[in-house]
Amino acid sequence: MFIAVARLLGYPRSVGEIFGILFAAEKPLTFEGISRKRGISAGSVSVGLRHLRNLGVVIAMPVDGDRRDYFAVNDDFVGVNASLIRFHLEPRVSAARIRIDRIRVMADRLSLSGPHRHLAHRLERFADWQGQLMRALAPLLKTQ
Repeated sequence: MFIAVARLLGYPRSVGEIFGILFAAEKPLTFEGISRKRGISAGSVSVGLRHLRNLGVVIAMPVDGDRRDYFAVNDDFVGVNASLIRFHLEPRVSAARIRIDRIRVMADRLSLSGPHRHLAHRLERFADWQGQLMRALAPLLKTQ
């Protein structure tokens, strides 16, 4: 399940594996412990942990008497959701707004040309649909 979500979000398989390992772990794990659990290379663990920490879904925690970092899943799921929205949804919504504006300009130009009026109408309908989608997503973006 975690591998599929990682791939859906554009991350490598190892990111999903690392999250799954930490999700199932009873206690926080070291870098080496994560690598040993699934035989993931040190480079993949390093990159994966960086992605997961940047998203806020994994946290590093110190353990008394041990200089190594231990990693665990962030149990603040509200914060995790806000982080996922901020990193994945918000940039796409912003880019979509720009595309909608471009589509509307294109539709306006085509509506002046007789043979392309049907395309102008479709583009305008598509832009309207995109606008509705953006309005539906707006409450999610405000919860950050």
